[in-house]
Amino acid sequence: LWLPADKQKIAPFEQALKEEREKREQRNLLMTEKLRELGIDIKYEEVTRIAGNAVVGRPHFAQLLKEKRVISQEKEAFYRYIGKDCPAYVERRQILPEQGVEILKKSGAVIAFAHPGQLKDCSPEEFEKLVARLKECGLDALEVYHSSHTAANVRYLKETAKKYGLAVTGGSDFHGAHKPNIRLGHVLSGSIKENRIGYDIYARLNEYRLQR
Repeated sequence: LWLPADKQKIAPFEQALKEEREKREQRNLLMTEKLRELGIDIKYEEVTRIAGNAVVGRPHFAQLLKEKRVISQEKEAFYRYIGKDCPAYVERRQILPEQGVEILKKSGAVIAFAHPGQLKDCSPEEFEKLVARLKECGLDALEVYHSSHTAANVRYLKETAKKYGLAVTGGSDFHGAHKPNIRLGHVLSGSIKENRIGYDIYARLNEYRLQR
């Protein structure tokens, strides 16, 4: 959050993004090939057409498969073809969280741990060890409010943020038509009425940023 405008300062971050984009494209090409091996007539150029100016991802593959009538609903693509453990799935090669935090810290960003409630197979003890490690690397905040977080998640994450001296952020994870049940700026357990992410969250985070 709040990356500086200084191009020289954010150069390491831009380089890391370039490498991540290249890895993502390699993954997309491999998924395209796997789908072709399954007998599906698909070209990567068709996927990029669906994506337009957006970064190509699995939702665009799902859209194309539906367009070609291979599937009837986009979610079907994720449990038949491109979801984890499916025949056309390709694992993402990502940098370690510690590396990501260090790169962002050097760039002057405010760094938040996004939707931690979605972590799988991670006990509270393991999660807090991870938070402690990332805090040492420069982590600034936890995303406490999120459309996938339950009230119990929110309570626990607020306590964890306080315990480790981290700021609180919130995000609806709105993705337009790809996630039609999610409203922009709304979560399951928000800070004000109707589960909206309140301006108070932004104000406190901005105050934290200015006092760093």
